[in-house]
Amino acid sequence: MTYEVGETVVYPHHGAARIIDIRQRKVRGEEKTYLQLEVAQGDLTILVPAESVELIGVRDVVDETGLERSSRCCGHR
Repeated sequence: MTYEVGETVVYPHHGAARIIDIRQRKVRGEEKTYLQLEVAQGDLTILVPAESVELIGVRDVVDETGLERSSRCCGHR
């Protein structure tokens, strides 16, 4: 999945977060890409390894079509 600075995502247990930076950091001699997230509620900033976003559960915000589809799936109309 590709993310961009300024995009809003959902971070598990914290809700909506905005990507404020995408940066490279050297960890144990290996260059890694991190997303810096600013959580909408509170004063929390999180660095998430880009290679682990799916494992961690970071996801896009659902649009109206996705919301309708999930509502039908769960029996709501």
